[in-house]
Amino acid sequence: MLKGSAQPAYWRAAAANLLYRWAGDPEVQTALLAGLKDVHPLVREKVVRALEPMVGAESSRILAGLRGMLEDPVRCVRVAAAWALQATVDTQSRAGQELQQAFSMEADQPRGQFRKAAFLLSRHQPDEALAHLQKAVLWDPFSPPLRYQTALVLAQRGRTAEALDLLIQAEKLFPDNPQMPYGRATILAEAGRLEEARTAAARALEIHPDFQPAKDLLRKLPPRSP
Repeated sequence: MLKGSAQPAYWRAAAANLLYRWAGDPEVQTALLAGLKDVHPLVREKVVRALEPMVGAESSRILAGLRGMLEDPVRCVRVAAAWALQATVDTQSRAGQELQQAFSMEADQPRGQFRKAAFLLSRHQPDEALAHLQKAVLWDPFSPPLRYQTALVLAQRGRTAEALDLLIQAEKLFPDNPQMPYGRATILAEAGRLEEARTAAARALEIHPDFQPAKDLLRKLPPRSP
């Protein structure tokens, strides 16, 4: 689907952009890996982004393909590859330095702070990441993902009360978002507050009856005492 240049580059890039949903399929992976050799940088960049979710699977051929793109002749492709490999990219390499520059260019925006935080989290620097997340929330207090991620990091750092307060505030702002009560449920479950965790998970399912993470959490919780 991505090979050759029979289709315009725009359509090849659009195809790669759509294929990320099925990046776990071996045949799709083969097509995407072939796309890393496409003559057009827009296509190569979209292919890198489509393969990004598979980095955690530690597939040797995907990792090898993405590492090769760190040396691509076009900057946007190198930056996309550095982002995909954010947990391991050498920050002193050309691609690593260019990724840092991209962060700097977005530093005055919530999205830039969020991306920097994600980079730091991938490199096991939660305290530094938290500072960026809190700045992003300050700048964009109406973003559910920002509040949710900030609460998770606070909980990981043992600041459970702050995390729960942040999610409770978020629930008031976003009453139709099941992620917020679900986030509370996960934190409460880890703290051993199981009955409260069940109530929070049930609230998530009231908002969205098909919200699978809440269903999974309720299934994993130990049964109530008789």
